[in-house]
Amino acid sequence: MSVARGGLTSAGDSGAGSVALDPTFFVLVKTIGTTDDTVYLACVTWQVPAADLALLGQPALVSIDAAADMVLVRADRVRRLAFVLPCGQCNVLFTTKSGFDFKGG
Repeated sequence: MSVARGGLTSAGDSGAGSVALDPTFFVLVKTIGTTDDTVYLACVTWQVPAADLALLGQPALVSIDAAADMVLVRADRVRRLAFVLPCGQCNVLFTTKSGFDFKGG
């Protein structure tokens, strides 16, 4: 999923510095929890080459950012969903921009 950068509630130095300058970034959700009636997601960031996201109709090759720390994100900061599938030795990120229809059955 893609998260607005302002949704981070805690992160290590390497986690905050490893995401792109884009105001949103993609994360892999590891666990979900609540505190004071607020839903939080514990996530790690995907490394997504900006050039791969710029190609319309094509999925992007991604990998987990090994240098990034786990971050907590408020669930209301989620902006869009993405789907990552393993494909051989790679992970492929599909978004609506790459032509993946999330509303379809």
